Amino acid sequence: MITGLEVVLGWWLYHRLLGAWRLNWRALTATGLALLLSSTLAMSAIGLSTGVLDVGWHEHEGEQHVHHDITAAQPGDAATGANFLGLGSMGAVALILATGVAVEALATWVIISYVQKVRPELLLEESDL
Repeated sequence: MITGLEVVLGWWLYHRLLGAWRLNWRALTATGLALLLSSTLAMSAIGLSTGVLDVGWHEHEGEQHVHHDITAAQPGDAATGANFLGLGSMGAVALILATGVAVEALATWVIISYVQKVRPELLLEESDL
């Protein structure tokens, strides 16, 4: 479902929101934003389901309100002890994801630039035909 959202969001950004931009920059921006959103959603789903992101919550016990604090991973949890370039586990994952988003967006930009030079008719919109 998250991958489908990425595809739909990328298409919408490329064709509707960024339509006035140059083709190369449209592809770069649409790809980067769609990947950023889908990666954030995927990491949130994984973090919440595994307990790495232990979100505080609120409940009622009779007439009393019980508040639970937001807590970080405790010693002995799977998320602790990981270290990459001096970053903790979630920081390392964020750095790796940001690097991946940048590389994929730049690769898309290079490919679109190449296709635009070699076979520009492949990139024409229906309204341009």
